Amino acid sequence: MDIFEELHSEHEQVSELIARLEEAGRDEAMVETLQSELSSHAEAEEQVFYSRLKDEEETRDAVAEGYEEHVAISRALTRLSGPLGDTTFEAVLAELKGSVDHHVAEEEGTLFEQARPLLSQEEAVSLRDQFEQTKSRLQEAA
Repeated sequence: MDIFEELHSEHEQVSELIARLEEAGRDEAMVETLQSELSSHAEAEEQVFYSRLKDEEETRDAVAEGYEEHVAISRALTRLSGPLGDTTFEAVLAELKGSVDHHVAEEEGTLFEQARPLLSQEEAVSLRDQFEQTKSRLQEAA
């Protein structure tokens, strides 16, 4: 498995968590799991994947957009964990889902396609290993 497959797999896991929250309604434990997963994913992605690609001419703009999307996702996550009524919770969850869906579509469509030619298979596997280690360290520190 390489970095592209790992990130895709994690994107699917996050989408599944959001779908479970939509179905179950407000569930504090599930919100905490979602926050932990999304926060550590975004930070590890920035430290490893984006860091490698941010100075490449082909990927610079897509990486900059990815950083901006992470900020929007983080804001929605923060609001989701605050004191909200059920209707507001559903609205914020819908906003988060929209932000995540947009981010995943842009990242897997645009950034992945731009990045693949820049990375050898060996480097893509190495980035996955670095990503997993970074994410694990971030989750332990939280």
